[in-house]
Amino acid sequence: MAVNLKPAGYNLPTMVEGDTLPATNFLFTGTEADLASVGLEVRASGSTTASLNLSSGSGITIQVATAGAWSVDIDRIEELTLMGGIYSFDMDFVDVNGDRRTYVAGCWHIITEHAD
Repeated sequence: MAVNLKPAGYNLPTMVEGDTLPATNFLFTGTEADLASVGLEVRASGSTTASLNLSSGSGITIQVATAGAWSVDIDRIEELTLMGGIYSFDMDFVDVNGDRRTYVAGCWHIITEHAD
């Protein structure tokens, strides 16, 4: 049986810098072990430096961590501090066995705010 290790592609909704990011839920089924931690890293296009890091207990809430189905929330961010531009992100999951896997990766377009 072939195993698909390619992350699912998902683009976060386009936002304007300074706006509020609503809480966003991700559900993963078919997981084989309990979930230990989650991390999300956002990088500006072409950069290797993180512009935003979230992790379990610090911007990410694990709702369900049992084998079979994981449910995690990216918590609400009151005021987004990213500058306008194109960003890439990935979400890494670590199970209780220490196995790490990137389940989700994608892009995020932040529009520059223009004052009136």
